Amino acid sequence: MITAILRTRDSARVLGPTLGALGEGVMTGLLRDVIFADAGSTDETADIAEAVGAVFAPAPADPLARARGEWVLTLDADATLPQGWTEAVRRHLSERPGAAALFGLRVAGGHRLGPVALNAAAALLGRAAPAHPVLAPRAPGRAPRRVARLDAHATLGAQGWRARGGLAGQARILLRDALYSPRSEAGAAEVGGGGR
Repeated sequence: MITAILRTRDSARVLGPTLGALGEGVMTGLLRDVIFADAGSTDETADIAEAVGAVFAPAPADPLARARGEWVLTLDADATLPQGWTEAVRRHLSERPGAAALFGLRVAGGHRLGPVALNAAAALLGRAAPAHPVLAPRAPGRAPRRVARLDAHATLGAQGWRARGGLAGQARILLRDALYSPRSEAGAAEVGGGGR
């Protein structure tokens, strides 16, 4: 049903918790396959993909071309989904079929204000920041313009948060996309859903 696409680059040391959390999807039958969309790893990331039975798709390969699921869950290699994430996804799929959704974001290591502000901005604008894990129907060439919120939060490592520019870097991209990207009303999903 779902293909998980992990954005990787020299991610060998951070993949353990992410893959462990995805195991819940395998055990419940929700997760069909995992693809590592790799941006030039020189560490053991490709070996890990092979060891866990994931597809390794180095750039410029299109990971969607290899996806088998009807839905795609994209997340960074160091984003750990919470226990029970599959229930939040199943609820979303039954209540909002066809609507994209984002996971809330938390950051390990005491960073509180940045993720809270980023989650609020994403909810207000109806768009995901680059660090947000997003669930969307697999439709090549058609990115969702608005997303709903899932009642679940993923945890991003503190180092990854800093590498992505923290709140300032994420907010800049989120606002740029909201201001300069055309909005498609046909595929728009109203922002709503669970607790943040």
